[in-house]
Amino acid sequence: HFRLKPPTDHIVEVCWGPTCHLLGAQKILQAVLKSLGLSQEGDTSDGMVSLKYNTCLGACSQGPVVRIDDKIIGPQALGGLKGEAMTQRVAEMVAHLQKGRRKRTRA
Repeated sequence: HFRLKPPTDHIVEVCWGPTCHLLGAQKILQAVLKSLGLSQEGDTSDGMVSLKYNTCLGACSQGPVVRIDDKIIGPQALGGLKGEAMTQRVAEMVAHLQKGRRKRTRA
């Protein structure tokens, strides 16, 4: 994707396709936004995480899903967690990204 500023260290994409939407993506999205201190998709102020809405991650049978640094995270990847438990776990994983060490230095 074309960017006007350097990419962040981590990319989080919340699937917003029809299946994921019906299975609870809106709650996951709200939890991730809150966890990152964002009001909409974009980059965190510390340059650590980009949040993007994705119209389909192609994992409908595993929905709802989130991609964190190219890894699909859904109920199966989280040991069968669903609903509020899954939402909370995804929010914790995303918050942890900001606390991690940078992968590279910035100019």
